[in-house]
Amino acid sequence: MAMYASFYELGWLGDRDLDNYFQDGTLLRGLCESDVPGCEVTSGSLGHGLPIATGIAYGLKRKERSQRVYCIVGDGEMNEGSMWESLLFAAHHNLDNLTVIVDANQFQAMGRTEDVLGLEPLLAKFQSFGWNAVECYGHDVALLEGAFEQLLSRSGQPAVLVARTTKGHGVSFMAGDNSWHYRRLTEEIYSKAVAELGNA
Repeated sequence: MAMYASFYELGWLGDRDLDNYFQDGTLLRGLCESDVPGCEVTSGSLGHGLPIATGIAYGLKRKERSQRVYCIVGDGEMNEGSMWESLLFAAHHNLDNLTVIVDANQFQAMGRTEDVLGLEPLLAKFQSFGWNAVECYGHDVALLEGAFEQLLSRSGQPAVLVARTTKGHGVSFMAGDNSWHYRRLTEEIYSKAVAELGNA
């Protein structure tokens, strides 16, 4: 959904697209697919976003191009073996043009991340895999900017920012409630949530 909002701001999607979100036959399904303007690869299957980003970063390095690759993943997604293979590959090839942001909100679709498959200490694991790794509170823009500056001031290693977040942050009845991974907003709930966010 964040991609759809970004694509809307860029003018790649219009009001009609958003109004029909997740309806039968719509372009905007629950997960972004490659027929959506701006979406290069179909998303949804956990564990393939980072391998794709790693491949793009590797290709850019081989072509001696200066672009950076950014990949956002969830901590629950780190359960997938393909993620760790990508981390090893990126470090081995010194892909310092690759930056990964981990939304470490402690939940995944099936429950608490630590109950499904323990990941901590996540930061130390990234470091042991040869990554330039930092973590910060993920709901403070100034802290995030500082963490990115710290990461990008170093070279020679791929970079990862572990952003410690709370799922549903900013809305009292959603914060820390994993049922909102699937639930849909009614007009009443939407209005209540926006009112709380507006007062934050």
